[in-house]
Amino acid sequence: MRLKIAAQTDTGCVRTNNEDIGLVQEELVCDAPVQVVLNSTTDMPVVVAVADGMGGHKGGEVASQIAVEKLIEWRRQLPADADYNSACETLSAWVTATDRYIHDEGERDNTLKGMGSTLVGLTFTLKTVFAFNIGDSRLYRFRDGWLRQISRDHSAKNLTDNPGTPSNLIYNSLGAGNNAFADYFNIGDTIQNNDVFLLCSDGLTDMVSDDRIEELLKTGASTRQLIDEAREAGGRDNITVIAVWFFDE
Repeated sequence: MRLKIAAQTDTGCVRTNNEDIGLVQEELVCDAPVQVVLNSTTDMPVVVAVADGMGGHKGGEVASQIAVEKLIEWRRQLPADADYNSACETLSAWVTATDRYIHDEGERDNTLKGMGSTLVGLTFTLKTVFAFNIGDSRLYRFRDGWLRQISRDHSAKNLTDNPGTPSNLIYNSLGAGNNAFADYFNIGDTIQNNDVFLLCSDGLTDMVSDDRIEELLKTGASTRQLIDEAREAGGRDNITVIAVWFFDE
């Protein structure tokens, strides 16, 4: 399988700084769009991810950057032929260590106190394809005109039927110092030719409904067009979108 990856981030219409950051292999998605075509069976694992930082002053952008930089370190140590169980085991240890590292950095610097970050990602090795998420940044699969959310939101809203629950209250993040965890999704056996996987921060999903995202993807919308849709709806938060297309060689 070949992978076409397009990634872009935007500050939005309200915020003055961008606490989101994306990752494609070892390239940070922050100032300029990233577009690459890769073979899914490479000598090193393929990793793409979106991190959405939170925290006063500049804490959010510091936390999200630490998260993706630490993820690069994890990728470098992951064997190219790692299977699902071993990869998830090493990532779980990584989550514990990174959670503590971000928390401790916040405790050392009062301007960063309380900072944290969500993380959602896709990983490809020679033996497995799996997804993971911490917090409420999302992963979707778009197949045959239908959009399906793969990840599970770690948010207060997802735990209650009360429509008035704020969407931005999450109970799991890197840096919270409260035993962060990741959900894992083994998707390697279910991938089909022309599948599209969409990773995004809540700056997109809080502004644009799943039905509307599906409608846009049916027309072949780019990451820029999805971001523009969120901006036109108010753009109240930073917006990061990564699209990964699967196609036969």
